Amino acid sequence: MDSFEKQFPAIKKVHRNKRYVDNGKIITSAGVSAGIDASYYLMSKILGEEFTRVAADNLEYLYWNPSNNK
Repeated sequence: MDSFEKQFPAIKKVHRNKRYVDNGKIITSAGVSAGIDASYYLMSKILGEEFTRVAADNLEYLYWNPSNNK
């Protein structure tokens, strides 16, 4: 993260302990597996938390929890 901040000084804030960030316009994730969490987050925004939780359970993705990233 230090290297990232040095390489891109125009970025105002790097969220070090977040798997994904939603700035209201763009959702970014910390990497490939964090992208799964970001996808579920986006899904929850569109379809609701309960639907997303059921979908995650059906795919046996037991790690998604919307409160983990807040």
